[in-house]
Amino acid sequence: MSKLVLIFIDENFDNSLTFRLQIFTEGDSQQRIASTKGTLPPAKDIHEKYLKWQSPYSSYVLRLNPRISAEGGAASSS
Repeated sequence: MSKLVLIFIDENFDNSLTFRLQIFTEGDSQQRIASTKGTLPPAKDIHEKYLKWQSPYSSYVLRLNPRISAEGGAASSS
């Protein structure tokens, strides 16, 4: 069975990096399997690396699924 994984990142990279992770079953009746929040220690170079990753990943996702649109440089579901 396929899973849908969502990662939400608070873009405050100068302080601790806050994130939220959610895992759902995929399909018509999506059900949340797990959810967690966490923080990582600050890392000044992480923001630059994140931006370098975000652009190619968004382009890749858009090619895979035309139902997804890019807003503000990030891929989002329409």
